[in-house]
Amino acid sequence: MGYDPPCTQTICGIFGYGVRAFLERCGIQEVRTAYESPWQNPYISRAMRDYLGFHGLKHFGAKAHHPQTIGKLERWHRTMKDEVTLVVHTSPAQLREAISRFVDYYNQERNHEALQNVTPDDVWFGRREAILNRRQQLKIREMVTRREHYRRSMKTGQKTGTGTPDV
Repeated sequence: MGYDPPCTQTICGIFGYGVRAFLERCGIQEVRTAYESPWQNPYISRAMRDYLGFHGLKHFGAKAHHPQTIGKLERWHRTMKDEVTLVVHTSPAQLREAISRFVDYYNQERNHEALQNVTPDDVWFGRREAILNRRQQLKIREMVTRREHYRRSMKTGQKTGTGTPDV
């Protein structure tokens, strides 16, 4: 069984452990960003504040009466719950591993419509523009190919479409 650090016994510890594991896997040495909680004026423990401050993170609350922000967080939790609870986990370690696999899938493999159908990793590492440019080039090439095929079929008198053939 894998090492289960004692810091994962609190919410702050789980958060910190997950952040460190993610950054280590990605090879990121330092991150300057913010941590958003779903409450405008949340209680933040001294340990959490110290942890975020130590790592250069800033805590901020969501806007009051702003359901979109709360909805995003709730939707993420629902998506995770739907995926992770498909299997009955017999130990906390199995559950942590399932959540870790889901987070990896969510960030590295799953395309997000709000991000123009690229993964969060693609956005984070600056690959989005290259991916979107490549898609645009493929789209243009496909449109040219379809147009040429249509013109050729019209010259030879063939009908185009997906209808059933005349018998």
